Amino acid sequence: MPLKKTKVGVLYHRYLPGYSAERFAIDAEELGFDSLWVSENTFSRAPKADPFVVLGIFAAVTNRPLIGTAVVRLPLRSPAAMAKACAYVDQLSNGRLIFGIGVGGDFPEEFTAAGIPFVERGARTDECMDILKALWKNAETTFHGRFYQFDKAIQYPKPIQAGGPPLWVGGRGDPALRRAIRYGHGIFPLFFTPQHYREACSRLEELATETKRDPTEITRALTVFLSIGKTRQAALRMMGESIGVDYNLREDQVERLNVTGTPSEVTEQLEAYIEAGVEHFAIAFGCPHDEVATQLETLGSEVLPHLSR
Repeated sequence: MPLKKTKVGVLYHRYLPGYSAERFAIDAEELGFDSLWVSENTFSRAPKADPFVVLGIFAAVTNRPLIGTAVVRLPLRSPAAMAKACAYVDQLSNGRLIFGIGVGGDFPEEFTAAGIPFVERGARTDECMDILKALWKNAETTFHGRFYQFDKAIQYPKPIQAGGPPLWVGGRGDPALRRAIRYGHGIFPLFFTPQHYREACSRLEELATETKRDPTEITRALTVFLSIGKTRQAALRMMGESIGVDYNLREDQVERLNVTGTPSEVTEQLEAYIEAGVEHFAIAFGCPHDEVATQLETLGSEVLPHLSR
């Protein structure tokens, strides 16, 4: 069973012609969703918006939902620049930011273009997380690491949240779990079945116990793609033609790794994830871009009220 009341958020996964991030955020808040998310890729098959532009919009047009990234490829970014951007968004949103980060890997060409060796992505991510926390906390920061060095850096404004925004770590294996335990505040995988998620939660507890970290301090989040249709087959078809293409998924993976079906079927599948331990969803929509507004409204009005959260 989940350790905390499960929250449900929605993800502005791609740039949507005709449905702005502003309208998406306003609609989601009115429907009662707990959080708003934006994804990131430098290169991808789907058109992506810059996450910090979208976070600024979310902060400006909403008052209640948490806002966050799902997820930023941290080793491709300057940690000092990220610390500054996150601190300002946290100020703009009155302390509502969650910084979801990952090491990347789905698009190795992003690393080639950035001049970052692909094999260094894990080590760079760890160092970046240390720098973020230091710059958010300290009046003056000196850091000498393997990749980054600076002396007596002063950076303001500081985040509203004490110690900075929570760091939720994306990824699918032990390295991601260990990174969340050592540096972060949440796990944030993608493409997990309920059974896989249950196993990850058990493994998280084992690893946290080994390092004497209280596992209840670590939020169990999940990014999940969802498609609602009049029939399961119609929903599967939309998912395959969108997310299946974007992520090069096989037909069996489209069905097994995503949430698809009628509103009642989708409710049942999300309940299975809640039972597996999910405490916070970031739900993206697997459908044509001109169907997202309808999917959002259906999820909010026909599914969200029926989840036992």
